[in-house]
Amino acid sequence: MHEVFTFEGFLRLATTECKDEPHWRAQSRRVDSDFWGYINFVGYMDSIAKDAKSMLELLAPDAWDKYGASGWGTTGNESIFQGLDNAHHHTHGGASSHYHSHFTPRIEKEADVYLAEEYQHGVIKLPHHCNRSQ
Repeated sequence: MHEVFTFEGFLRLATTECKDEPHWRAQSRRVDSDFWGYINFVGYMDSIAKDAKSMLELLAPDAWDKYGASGWGTTGNESIFQGLDNAHHHTHGGASSHYHSHFTPRIEKEADVYLAEEYQHGVIKLPHHCNRSQ
């Protein structure tokens, strides 16, 4: 039985017993290989505001202005995902600021092995800056 009440225990459980469960499966295994040729945009959570704008601008010339530039946030006067990028989290004590208290060098090495397919995938191109101890 894994000690799932620790971060390390949770990761061990997710990467062994849950690895084939659709919510935890690697992106490179979730999408059938026949469809990868049709994917022309991949966004990342650590740059969600910038990537949402880029995606909307690719969809249509007026998509950003019409759907993303305003109407969001608690008062409706913000752009979609405004302030929710990685830089915001670093400066306001979010998850990224606690990275090293959870990701030990050993866990980072295990994550590199687990995510190797994602790092090397021709479409996903998971940025290797996810390894923040370098």
